[in-house]
Amino acid sequence: MQRPWDRLRSRSPVSAVRNKQSDSAPNAHSEAALWHERLTASLVDVEAHTEFERWLSASPRHAEAYADVDATLRLGREMSETAPILALRHETATRMAATTRTLVYRLGVAAAMLIATLSGAGLAWYMNVRSNQAVLAAQLPGEVYQTRIGERMTLTLMDGSTATLNTASRLRVNYSDSERHLTLESGQALFDVAKGQPRPFVVSAGSQQITAHGTEFDVRLEPEKVNVALVEGIVSVRNQMNPSTQELRLKPGDVLSAGANSHSLQTVHDMKSLVSWRDGLLIFDNASLSTAVAEMNRYVERPIVLADPRLGKLRISGAFHAGGTGTFVDAVARLFPVAVVQEGPRAIVLDSKGEHPRT
Repeated sequence: MQRPWDRLRSRSPVSAVRNKQSDSAPNAHSEAALWHERLTASLVDVEAHTEFERWLSASPRHAEAYADVDATLRLGREMSETAPILALRHETATRMAATTRTLVYRLGVAAAMLIATLSGAGLAWYMNVRSNQAVLAAQLPGEVYQTRIGERMTLTLMDGSTATLNTASRLRVNYSDSERHLTLESGQALFDVAKGQPRPFVVSAGSQQITAHGTEFDVRLEPEKVNVALVEGIVSVRNQMNPSTQELRLKPGDVLSAGANSHSLQTVHDMKSLVSWRDGLLIFDNASLSTAVAEMNRYVERPIVLADPRLGKLRISGAFHAGGTGTFVDAVARLFPVAVVQEGPRAIVLDSKGEHPRT
């Protein structure tokens, strides 16, 4: 019997790209669904990863379609895992009869089936159910929410704002009558702030405090600094460790990197790529290999190690699935004279193959 992904083998990804209709949304989502099924099979060969990378890089819509598929399938799994509570809350929120584990499981299956013909309406349904589910986890003030390595979580807060936690992140919610206060204790979070609220929306992270004014912004906490990227709207940032420091006001596209005693500000023109982690994608545009490896390592227990430090100066571009170190390593080995010299349970070690590659 022909497996679903065998159809992908029978049609070359290159010829599919040449087909004018392959870039349309329905076809892109259908192909993405087949790729997802193939890559999550028990045995995935190197050839499969190589073909997938070709397909992914052939069009920006392919990356978007794959992210939709991954998110929708994840929704199905999450719904089935929290069936009893979710059924009751879903019935109240949507006035639908969803009171049994079986029905909730079927809703999860239906969500997964949407991937073949995912449309704008389908995405709207997905986001609605996803928000209802997140409300279950964000009702109590003073609660702490966290993700493990490789996980992501979206919370819908009591005022309708959302907070999406990235890998290995921890967020404390402290809403009060006077302000909507959150503390990012570790990791990274993307905040989409509900507009028209009388209480200020304040996020504390390390030495910095960010006040939003109906906006969307990303906060990443690192050992010695805090990075704040403004997607839209307005935010003001002040150094809470040094009150005499002037407050900074960011505009869309600004990325602030602030430490306890210094800061730098730059403008990013492709902010969507910067926050693509929300969809499980890591996009590199002429990034150093050392930077790309460090970013990939955030999502896995088994890191990539560069045995030759000079390899870190190489430049790489591409879109990779967060956690997909196998695909990333294979791409690096094909792009540069680099070889996997050790692949064990603790690390994947890369080293120069033959002469040192040019930088």
